[in-house]
Amino acid sequence: MQRILDMGYGILGMGYGIWGIGYGALDMGYGIWDIGYWILNMGYERFINNKDMKEIISTLEAPAAIGAYSQAVKANGMLFASGQLGIDPATGEFAGADFRSQAEQAVKNVAAILKAAGTDASHVIKTTVFLTDMANFAVLNEVYSTLFTAPFPARSAVAVAALPKGGLVEIEVIAAL
Repeated sequence: MQRILDMGYGILGMGYGIWGIGYGALDMGYGIWDIGYWILNMGYERFINNKDMKEIISTLEAPAAIGAYSQAVKANGMLFASGQLGIDPATGEFAGADFRSQAEQAVKNVAAILKAAGTDASHVIKTTVFLTDMANFAVLNEVYSTLFTAPFPARSAVAVAALPKGGLVEIEVIAAL
């Protein structure tokens, strides 16, 4: 009888051992999860702290930023350009009081930023245009087509109540590099 109990204990012990192995495997699973979490966290930290992952694009051929932002940022094979008003970079003033003059200058400013980033309008994949008056939409299309040709990038055109400095139009772009 004692021998049967010992054998049972051994089986139980083996079971415990298996449970222990299972626990170890479970623990190893947590270890794998921890490694995955660590890798994910390391990627996040690298993205946040690594200055090499993004490059600030700046040019004197476009107006300097009015606030706390960059003219454009290169990151992960993409270019994100801030909205460009129709401000002449040489004077710091609007190219004119009318919509067409401001739209033409905004397009020139976008082209200058693309050039400074080492690319051109053919690599633009998305634009967003802000207008203070949708009645200027037809003029926008005329001016817009001087920079962008078929196949055109995706575009959103949005009417807004106002733009910085009293501008009439602002154009921002995203380009694949």
